[in-house]
Amino acid sequence: MDLLAGSGSRCLHRLFTGRLHDRLCASDGLGRMKDIREEPLIGVPETARGVFVNRTLNMKQVKAIGYDMDYTLVHYDAAAWEERAYLALKGRLIDNGWNSKSVQSLEFDPTVAVRGLVVDTQRGNLLKVNRFGYIKAATHGCRRLTGHDLRHQYDRPVIDSGDPDMVYLDTLFSLSEGCIYAQLVDIFDQEGLPGCHAYTNLWKTTRENLDQAHIEGALKRDVIAHPERFIQADALAAQTLLDQKRSGKKLLLITNSEWSFVKPVMDYAYSPYLPEDMTWEDLFELVIVESRKPGFFEGSKRMFEICDDLLRPVSGDLNPTKIYLGGDAEKVEAHLGLSGDDILYVGDHVYGDVIVSKSRFKWRTCVVLRELEQELEALSKDHPLQTQINELMKAKEDLENEGNDLRLLGLRKRATDQTRARREAIRIEVDDLDKQLGEILSSLQSANPSWGHMMRAGNDESLLAQQVERYACIYTSRVSNLGFYTPFKYFRAPRLALPHDQEMGHWFEP
Repeated sequence: MDLLAGSGSRCLHRLFTGRLHDRLCASDGLGRMKDIREEPLIGVPETARGVFVNRTLNMKQVKAIGYDMDYTLVHYDAAAWEERAYLALKGRLIDNGWNSKSVQSLEFDPTVAVRGLVVDTQRGNLLKVNRFGYIKAATHGCRRLTGHDLRHQYDRPVIDSGDPDMVYLDTLFSLSEGCIYAQLVDIFDQEGLPGCHAYTNLWKTTRENLDQAHIEGALKRDVIAHPERFIQADALAAQTLLDQKRSGKKLLLITNSEWSFVKPVMDYAYSPYLPEDMTWEDLFELVIVESRKPGFFEGSKRMFEICDDLLRPVSGDLNPTKIYLGGDAEKVEAHLGLSGDDILYVGDHVYGDVIVSKSRFKWRTCVVLRELEQELEALSKDHPLQTQINELMKAKEDLENEGNDLRLLGLRKRATDQTRARREAIRIEVDDLDKQLGEILSSLQSANPSWGHMMRAGNDESLLAQQVERYACIYTSRVSNLGFYTPFKYFRAPRLALPHDQEMGHWFEP
């Protein structure tokens, strides 16, 4: 009997990975975590930990894998991090004169803004947009906008992707910024803010103060001082990178963070789970900090070697034992002797990590979306309700078709008392179905009660989902998920179902 076959493999895998995780996360008696035993990660993970494929990717052909650090190799407690960033930003705004009681009483609300929204900085609106650019949901500040509001404010309910007033929230680092901007819009409308005359000015002030808060470094100092509060260490991530390195792939760390932050964060997140004779730096062929993505992928940039507290300009070949600052993707390709499909880049920033590396260098790409785990959990809980919705919608469509036929009979002067009575009965039945659908839809689960599912806008793909589908070869919720598939996995894209495929019943064929 094949114990890894059929439904039993998933149960066995859960048991296996649970035991492996316990071993990897065992304590050495001093409160520290250590690696007890290395074991291969085999089997198929639960859906929430899966790798999802947009374009076929043969990992055996990938020679190098580049990684971002923040929210990719290292995951933070988003609520804790963004609340701390929010408080730092609010403090700067208060110090700079926005010190009314309304501003001082503001608190971080993680449901106000989510990844994938678009900020209309001209009108003070947050927008949920589908793949065609149509606005499907919106708030002005924190107030939900109705369809009438949207028609009044927008000549066409479609955003222009090239409009400089439209700003995309495409990383978890955007949550604090989006939240406080929406809250400040409400205050601006009600009582005004000193020196602020328009929503665009409000956004500019918010962005500048957040950037300055990051430059001052108080938030990062807190993370370094208390990593356990902010960093969610993943023991399996270290094993995944170790497996990739041992398989012959060259690993790269390319991050916008500075070395003084990267070093202690990676020490905390990876060193405890590696062999005793190995440091996290040993995992990587190149470590590049302050890369200034997306600029790293957009032209030639100067590169420096970090020598203690000094910077030495790089003029020759790169040395894998050194730490570098700046540079560009062309220098990386020249050092590796690789390009295009040879390199996979993994990051969480849809534009800064994925779109530019795919568009300009044709690297293979993987986007990390941690929110997927909550989203898939909510979808799983909703599955029985979704089945009911499908059945009710099918019944509604059948009734509507029958009603349309009867209406056409009337236009052809062939209606009878019986057909007119049937049309009225159909209207009542459809109204009843609408009420049932409304009750079920209101009870559906969502990772975010304000904006719904991250990858959906109504029944369509969200703009974020469209960008992921177009530019990311694969996507997943965390780096360690790649370990479940081994460094040799052939990720095959599923056959996409077109509307006529489903009508003909062929959508499920390979």
